[in-house]
Amino acid sequence: RPDGTLIPVIFRPFHENNGGWFWWGAGHTTSAEYIEIFRYTVEYLRDTKGVRNLLYSYSPNSSFGGDPTGYLKTYPGDGYVDVLGYDAYDNSAGSDAWLQGLVKDLAMVARLAEEKGKVPAYTEFGESGEEGRNPQWFTKLLGAIKADPLARRMTYMQTWANFGGSTRSYVPTPGHALHADFVRYAQDPYTLFAGDLRGVYAARTTAVRNAPFMHLVTPTDRQRLKSPESTVRVRVTHATASRVTYSVNGGRARRLRLDADGFYSGDWPIDPAWLDNRSVSLSVDARVNGKTLTDSALVLLGEVAPLPTGWIDDFEGYAGDDATLSEAYSHINANTTTLSADHKASGSYGLAYSYDFSSAGYTGIGKTVDADWSAFSSLVLWLRGDGSANGATLQIVSEGAYFEYGIPLSDTVGREIRAPFSEFKPAPWDTAHAGEVLDAAHLAKVATFNIYLGQGSGAPAKGVVYLDNIRAE
Repeated sequence: RPDGTLIPVIFRPFHENNGGWFWWGAGHTTSAEYIEIFRYTVEYLRDTKGVRNLLYSYSPNSSFGGDPTGYLKTYPGDGYVDVLGYDAYDNSAGSDAWLQGLVKDLAMVARLAEEKGKVPAYTEFGESGEEGRNPQWFTKLLGAIKADPLARRMTYMQTWANFGGSTRSYVPTPGHALHADFVRYAQDPYTLFAGDLRGVYAARTTAVRNAPFMHLVTPTDRQRLKSPESTVRVRVTHATASRVTYSVNGGRARRLRLDADGFYSGDWPIDPAWLDNRSVSLSVDARVNGKTLTDSALVLLGEVAPLPTGWIDDFEGYAGDDATLSEAYSHINANTTTLSADHKASGSYGLAYSYDFSSAGYTGIGKTVDADWSAFSSLVLWLRGDGSANGATLQIVSEGAYFEYGIPLSDTVGREIRAPFSEFKPAPWDTAHAGEVLDAAHLAKVATFNIYLGQGSGAPAKGVVYLDNIRAE
């Protein structure tokens, strides 16, 4: 400000990380890697550069079905977050089902914020369907939020910018089909816009000193190390440690020393014989102010045999660990992925994909491919349905276009399914690529493979589908 007072700024780094559309998102980083990226950013700005006027926001994308476990899966910790956020867009024209799921998640965020002493916020929202599908969208949304005693505690709601022109006007301008309703939304006594604020910037606040904190920076939990040499790094904040050590599988403690970058670090020589796809437990201890702080990670050692060209997954390379499997995929809406030794096409494991449509009518998982499939003609996979009227959609993303192929889940006998690339069609909502075909040019630049499960009319909301040996042939 002109008088030299620093202006508080909400900084929302690495948002929507539970989706796979950003480099820091699921399928590109593990939960532990994401947590360390976030922590490093805060520590660099706050501790190294002395930036003191940032409030840090954590903001995964919808939806969680009100489950705090999923929401907190990548939470960096109370010492690194000030705002608990949540992003959710609606392409259902304000359906009751979408609003119920939204309110359930917002209530969960508000409850967590109260427990942790944080600020709850609806950090990104908007109507992302076609223009004018529900002329009362804003007031219907507001009514649903106001009606819930927890969801109504959101301190702010942030729209996205109008980068899409008239087709994506998240803040309706005069002439837009939702403009009149947006005005009613703005005039509601419950909402405050910047011009309505009085006195909040003069509020007196008290800073609370952070307690000493220690965390293992590298290697991260479930990181795979492929060479016989690695470096252990530990960060201790808000205190100086008198002694920091690491040990492997409960063995002898080895000393770590403070380096020029502010980490307690040291070499970890790994027995080459251990590089056989085994997992080990790495533990670190720091003695701070007469107390011992601890942290640990499960570390995977050695190479995994590469899959043949064109293969996406045979589910054999996860050392039998469900958490490692889950970290390899991005997850949209409520679902759980585990390894199945009972239902598979070959080898030791297949994939058990459990879905839950209670908070949304679809769910999805995805994996980065970044490969040339121009020599192949079909996507092939083994699938065992659950006998429901629900359906699966195979999706291939290339050059920004989304191509899809539908499969019913009514068959309960595991069998191989072959989906010719010539029969993939642009996703109905991907109007920017309508009429395109999954030709050799697109197949040469396949970026991502996704499989979505969607609820059929009158079909059950929960179930399990099994998959194995997903590949291009």
